[in-house]
Amino acid sequence: MDQMMGDGGRFPLETWFWEMPICTRWWTTATVLMSGLVQCQLVTPFQLFYSYRAVFQKSQYWRLLTTFLYFGPFSLDLLFHVYFLQRYSRLLEESSGRSPAHFSWLLLYATTCLILLSPLVSMPFLGHPLSSTLVYIWSRRNPDTRLSFLGLLVFTAPYLPWVLMGFSLTLHGSIPKDEIMGVLIGHVWYFFNDVYPPLHGGSKPLDPPMWWRRLFEGRPREETADGINNEIAVAGAEGDQRLPHDSGKEVGVEELSNVGVLYYRIPSIEGVNKLAAERGYKNRDEITVSPEKMGDIYETKVKSFFEEHLHEDEEIRYIRDGAGYFDVRNKGDQWVRIQLDKDDLIILPAGIYHRFTTDESNYIQAMRLFKEEPKWTPLNRSGELDTNPHRKEYVTQFFCEPPQPGAPRKQLVFGGTGHMGRSLVKCALGHGDKVTTVGRVFESTPESMKQKDENCLGLLCDVRDATSVRRVFDQTLEHFGRVDCIANCSGYGVIGACEDQDEYEIRNQFETNFMGTFYIIQASLPYFRQQNAGRYLIFSSTSGALGVPGLGPYCATKYAVEGLVEAMLYEVDSFNVKATLVEPGLVRRDEPDATTNPLPTWGHFLIKPASEPYTHATSPALHAKRMVQWLGDRQPTSAVKCAELVWQLGHCSYPPLRLLLGSYAIESIRDRLRSVTEELEDWKHLNFPVAPDAEKGDKTDRDEKDDKEDKEDEDMESTSPSVRET
Repeated sequence: MDQMMGDGGRFPLETWFWEMPICTRWWTTATVLMSGLVQCQLVTPFQLFYSYRAVFQKSQYWRLLTTFLYFGPFSLDLLFHVYFLQRYSRLLEESSGRSPAHFSWLLLYATTCLILLSPLVSMPFLGHPLSSTLVYIWSRRNPDTRLSFLGLLVFTAPYLPWVLMGFSLTLHGSIPKDEIMGVLIGHVWYFFNDVYPPLHGGSKPLDPPMWWRRLFEGRPREETADGINNEIAVAGAEGDQRLPHDSGKEVGVEELSNVGVLYYRIPSIEGVNKLAAERGYKNRDEITVSPEKMGDIYETKVKSFFEEHLHEDEEIRYIRDGAGYFDVRNKGDQWVRIQLDKDDLIILPAGIYHRFTTDESNYIQAMRLFKEEPKWTPLNRSGELDTNPHRKEYVTQFFCEPPQPGAPRKQLVFGGTGHMGRSLVKCALGHGDKVTTVGRVFESTPESMKQKDENCLGLLCDVRDATSVRRVFDQTLEHFGRVDCIANCSGYGVIGACEDQDEYEIRNQFETNFMGTFYIIQASLPYFRQQNAGRYLIFSSTSGALGVPGLGPYCATKYAVEGLVEAMLYEVDSFNVKATLVEPGLVRRDEPDATTNPLPTWGHFLIKPASEPYTHATSPALHAKRMVQWLGDRQPTSAVKCAELVWQLGHCSYPPLRLLLGSYAIESIRDRLRSVTEELEDWKHLNFPVAPDAEKGDKTDRDEKDDKEDKEDEDMESTSPSVRET
């Protein structure tokens, strides 16, 4: 149910409704309600259409309104018209960026013109031409926006009214007089608001008069800017958000560009047009944020702007007047405050966490630019948002630092002959890194480890032997002169019930998986600490986060590895040593030679025959074996793609503690964590002390109950002497 609800506990449809600007919201609502009333036969269309005689001779003035609200009975045609009405009405009203005064004045102009012209074309219902007026104005203001009609025809926005006319002509076989009239009225508005002003000193003859604006924008005198400042300051954790909050540490334009933020100083609109053409910004609008322009919603809006959030597309703002602050997160997850004044332009990449506020003047006028259709939906920061694809793409692009071509990284890969190890080695070599690939001594020969690539060194090692691990590390250091990253892909497991596995098999799994990891860390950590840099990529498993029937001891080794690495990170963080536990799900081999190489399908796993108590076909202990037999080589997660992600992770400035690979890993571990949380909630009452008053009350109740029982026993003894004698 929680996932169905939007922000503030609302359903998505409810959120969509309340996010619409006020004029569009109630016009859409009234349109749907009017069709509903007709459908229920509470009113008839004959009571709704516009007629000069009915309005001005019979005083049926409601027809002046209802003629714009009725689009027909419930049907696909109604849905089509309501969609266009809501969509383009909303875009126009939001693009005004001001109070409802401007958009409502446009509606008043259009409805008045339509009423005056309707007798000339005998048109009783005027909702269609009104929506055509809005579509035309929007299309002329967004000349570069590309649209698709029914998936068959692609065109730019100015052709939209003519496409709709052609469609109506084809569908109904008659000239669409309503749409033609809407286009004519819309063109007059567009000319006097967008074409005429630049030619006549900025004069806009069709702008709303001041008395009309005061109807929508007037504010009580006591609601001053200072009062608004004080009110919003309560919501800020660090005082008034509108103050400069200058830490004294300057941040340059280059440092901002390192996190994807671009800053420009553009004194003329021609410079903005040039930048828009270069970067493909097709649409634009303007917004004014101030108490005078936004009215009572100003305080709520500014609070919402200051919530930490991200957008799924670029955010471009050009300041036309006033001033404000954008706060963005740097690579250290610290806030950087950017002060923007008139003629400043800022570009924030999709996926960056940020927030915005006006300064103490409580006024800013900005132009917003968009590559495609305008989007304003902010996604407030949460733990789940870190998995958003736009956020992940941003982190990969700006927080990961691929090696420079002249200085490739030196990597040491244990288990380089296994499934993931082979793919990781090939990926690193493909990116120009120098790699030591380490094979198992009892499985490979020195000849088989010889590499044709001069950037690759092949060695043998038994990770269960600390001396062998140390020797490999020293040889790598001697050969390449440096080690930047160590990946441990080695592993071994036995598939079988816990009861069926003997001491040798259990010890072998612990020595390979846990002690092997421990020896690798002990051999290399002093070097990384002295170097003040180093990276560990430790391959764990989904079995390190949840218990899998049939893999009990193997799960225990992975649990131990996860605890070891997580504890170590706290100890070495000050030495700039990073580590990530890679938890792959069901990974398939998909290298080009996957069908010819001698590796077993499921890597270094041994399937042990079950003893008699666990031989039943549905035995939980056979779960892992059944999964192996069922999947075969059809595992859903690609080893090649995993290797690419892990390689990128090795160059990430702020890597995660755990990286899950594959939908199976994510879903299974998410279910496990949810189960743990529910169990904690169910039993948490056992761990909280009882309040003293409650405990005293319970004790009194128990004493009274004991006294009552004693009295009942005495009464029974006095009335039953035979029982007493017995």
